Amino acid sequence: MFTMTCPTMQTERDLAQLVGIDWGTTHLRAYRIAAGGQVLERRESSAGILTIRNQDFVSALQPLIADWYAHTRPGPTLPMLLCGMVGSRQGWCEVPYRSCPSRISDLASALTAVDSPWGKALFVAGLSTEDKHRRYDVMRGEETQIFGCELSGQRAIIVTPGTHSKWCISKDSTIEHFRTYLTGEMFALLRSHSSIGWLMPDEDRTIQNEASFLDGVRESRREPNLLHSLFSVRSGALFDQRAAEAHSAYLSGLLIGSEVHDALRRYRASMVSVVATASLGRLYEAAILAAGGTAVRRIDAELAVCRGLWNLWETHLKQAKP
Repeated sequence: MFTMTCPTMQTERDLAQLVGIDWGTTHLRAYRIAAGGQVLERRESSAGILTIRNQDFVSALQPLIADWYAHTRPGPTLPMLLCGMVGSRQGWCEVPYRSCPSRISDLASALTAVDSPWGKALFVAGLSTEDKHRRYDVMRGEETQIFGCELSGQRAIIVTPGTHSKWCISKDSTIEHFRTYLTGEMFALLRSHSSIGWLMPDEDRTIQNEASFLDGVRESRREPNLLHSLFSVRSGALFDQRAAEAHSAYLSGLLIGSEVHDALRRYRASMVSVVATASLGRLYEAAILAAGGTAVRRIDAELAVCRGLWNLWETHLKQAKP
């Protein structure tokens, strides 16, 4: 089962120069991309890599892209570039991590080719970094989004919220370092598999309860011990301190607030770029400003990944020239 957006004109098929695939743990998105990263058509399904059995990635991808190649004009087939967890140990092809600092040219030179029914499929490597205590952080997929953010020579702080939120330092068009927060996964676990979530409605209405979300952000600053403040979600529900539909928003505020307060303390910056969906970007913008941040630039996550895929492909072509 998948959803799709169709091209407005049949002639748009002739404009496509790249098929880009963003394949994560829980989602699969396919894009027909024109020069400059322009998205001509988008399709998606729920066939994340966790749903794939017996390494049959081709069958999951076939319904989304088969007709794109059936209608390709004569000549070389459309190139395909894949990013995300599809390049992990649990994915179609494991591509080794590249160490930070890393430029887009480093990733372009590390693209790994695999045979597919649609020709050579090229897989993007993830990135790794190590702190002074020899603790590793890794990312797959976010690096492509970041390289789609029009990095400049100036130092920049970029956050990619999600299951595992990444805060990245970029300078001179290079990803220098990043730090991971388990925010999204912790929210899902606590909401669905803990006593904190017992009194919450099934539907998550965080977006509709921004006031309760900001209460959680402010509480995360007043009480830095997250293990203690998390219990106030349950006790607040028992004593009717918030409406039932506001509890998940408060929990989200505590977790995102804890992440944001720590990151802003570590990475002081006048501007934070948030690469996210519209709804998640809005929450992070509110949390960053409430936590003392001064300016936020929001970037659409899907547009960033498509521009990043195009930038990687363009760099790869330049490297291939004699």
